[in-house]
Formats: sequence, C-alpha cells, structure tokens
Amino acid sequence: MSDGQQKTGNGSAPSPNGANGDGRDDRGRFAAGNAGGPGNPHAGAVAKLRSALFAALKPTHVRKAVKMVLAILDDPKAKAADKLAAAKLVHEWGLGTQADLKERIERVEQMVLK
Repeated sequence: MSDGQQKTGNGSAPSPNGANGDGRDDRGRFAAGNAGGPGNPHAGAVAKLRSALFAALKPTHVRKAVKMVLAILDDPKAKAADKLAAAKLVHEWGLGTQADLKERIERVEQMVLK
C-alpha cells in the first residue's frame, strides 16, 4: 500500500466505477446521494414477530422477567457470567441499548440546533 492505493478485505484495490450511475465515486466508494441497498430482507418478518410478541405480552410477564433477572443479581451463588448477563439486561431495559442512546442524543442535538 505504499502507492497510497486503498485495498479491500481480500487485498485487491476497490473497483473504480466512476460515474457509471451506480452511486460510487472513482475510488469505488459510495458517493454522496447514493440511494443505498435494498434494505434488510427480513425486516418485515421480524416486524410481524415483534407485533405478535407485544400482543401476547402482559405486564405480569414483564414483572416476572424482571424479578427473575434481579434474583440472579442478588443470588450469592450465581455464576459471574450469569450475573453479568443479568446486569446487561437491567442496563438495556433501564437505559436502552447503545444504538438507542445514540439515537436519543442525535434527536436532542437536532432540537438544540433548531
């Protein structure tokens, strides 16, 4: 790579597509305004499954799940890996995932910038 040429994962240079209408620049990178790919082909199926889960889920189920997770955290005999997994669930349920947090921060930034 001493010639300044970027390499792909297999060690070859990216295909220079130029202005051939596929949304890439002359170095093979996605250019500004690229429409992107077709999206996640499983998104519709996942949405249906999530809808079914939410339709069946009751507040009592959530309380039972939370009690079970907290019992693992409080159990002095629980394995460290189980406690860590339980702690991660508490963190995600209470604060959201990293992606959720990033999205919230971006929304706040947008509101502040307006």
